[in-house]
Amino acid sequence: MRLRESQRLIRLKTNIEKDLMELEKLKSEMDGLDLENTHPRILGSIFHDFYTGIERIFVRISEELEGGLPKGEGWHKDLLDGMTLELKDIRPKVIDDDLQDKLGEYLMVPSCLQERLWVCA
Repeated sequence: MRLRESQRLIRLKTNIEKDLMELEKLKSEMDGLDLENTHPRILGSIFHDFYTGIERIFVRISEELEGGLPKGEGWHKDLLDGMTLELKDIRPKVIDDDLQDKLGEYLMVPSCLQERLWVCA
């Protein structure tokens, strides 16, 4: 492995570790909430930050190791789906199918929360 490529991978690893620490902070924040009595705007913000934090990791991997992001309107789902694939000589699977299904549910959260926000506003 060339030195430059090694440096890129170290930077990628460091950035992912930082992203994971931010996700842990969000988890702690969520664990401290009374979900039944928390305004949906607060929950929506936390869910948004959580999913975009995970997606940021996937974007970093895709851009650094695969040369870019999926194209088109459904790129968020395509990015998520792509993380379940092993890309020979590029990278292993990033997530398994079970986690993909769970994260796929988070993709639907914004529209569900938006409906709830209009009712609660």
